[in-house]
Amino acid sequence: MLEQVARTWAERAQAELGAAQRFKELSERMQQVSGYTVPTVILRRVEKAEQDEDRHAFLCAKMARKFGHETGFSLPQGRKRGVQMGWGNLGERDKLLLDVTMMGCITESLNASLLNSIYSNADGTEAGKLIHQILKDEVQHAQIGWSYLAEECKARDCSVVSKHLVEMVEYSLNEGFFLPMVNPIEENTYPYGVMSEKDRVGQFKTTLEEVVCTGFEHFGIDASPLRDWIENIFEA
Repeated sequence: MLEQVARTWAERAQAELGAAQRFKELSERMQQVSGYTVPTVILRRVEKAEQDEDRHAFLCAKMARKFGHETGFSLPQGRKRGVQMGWGNLGERDKLLLDVTMMGCITESLNASLLNSIYSNADGTEAGKLIHQILKDEVQHAQIGWSYLAEECKARDCSVVSKHLVEMVEYSLNEGFFLPMVNPIEENTYPYGVMSEKDRVGQFKTTLEEVVCTGFEHFGIDASPLRDWIENIFEA
């Protein structure tokens, strides 16, 4: 069991490094997009998010090594996805909107929900304390996406988001997420900061329905394509 726990923390550390790089890229693009000035408060929060994720990577790697991982970092299993998305032919402002939305409203919202559930079941443990520390930052990172979307919805039609919701969610979820684990963890791993695969599936479904879809609908974005996708995927 501890080997799988260590691997999970190592994969988490690797993912945090990737998130730091994505926030760095978003920060650079926000300062270069033509015809639009990103609010300074959002830009500063993106810059801080990059620093947060770098710190998270170090802390997660340290925890992975504590549980026996050799290096603390491990590329997630499965085929690596390319970074080219289906909106490559759109204008720069639309592409930035979709990338910020995917990172904040979807990826970081899902992460925050997952970590919150883990923390609720691991409070008082060393791993639980670290999860809580990361969770507080992840909530703020999710708010970047929703704040950016709110600003854009005030200024223009953002219906383009609806057309790419399913693609954004599919990209954000780990590949092979719905496949059975080869060696599923049967013991209670919450005290180690790890959620079982079964619980994780249910957590993602609830978050997508109650947080992600509802959030988009609050801003007038049609989330029905994503709701249909959720019904087909999780009810299959």
